[in-house]
Amino acid sequence: MPKNPHSPGPSLVGSDPGPAPPRPLGPHGRAVWNRVTAAYAIADVGGIELLCLACQAIDRAESCREAIDRDGEMVRGSAGAWRANPLLRDELANRAYVARTIDRLGINSAALKRAGRPPGTSAGWRPQDYIDADEPNAN
Repeated sequence: MPKNPHSPGPSLVGSDPGPAPPRPLGPHGRAVWNRVTAAYAIADVGGIELLCLACQAIDRAESCREAIDRDGEMVRGSAGAWRANPLLRDELANRAYVARTIDRLGINSAALKRAGRPPGTSAGWRPQDYIDADEPNAN
C-alpha cells in the first residue's frame, strides 16, 4: 500500500472541483477545502471527514484571530490586572490541530526541494586535502 493514499489528483486545468464538504464551512475553511480537493484526490470517508474538521478548525482559528485583533492581545481580568487574551490559546490550539490533521492526511509529504547543498558541489572539506604527502598510508 502506498505511503500517501491521497495522491495528487489530475491536472488542475479543467479538473473536477472534488467532493463538497459534509458540513457548511466559513470562507477561510472553504478556501482550504477547495485548494486541497483540487490538488489531492481525497475520496475516502475518513479523509473527507478529517479535512472537513481541519477546515472548521481554520474557520475557528480565524474567528479567534479577528476577535484578538479587535480586543487586543492583552485584556483586563475581573480584578483589573492585565493578562493574555484567552483566545490566543484557543487560536493556537486550532492551528496546531490543523497542522496535525494535514500531517495525518499525508498531504504535506511532498518536499519542494531538498535541504542542504546540491550534490556535486566542490565546496567543503575533503579528506585528501589534509593528508600529508610525506606520511605513509596507515591502511
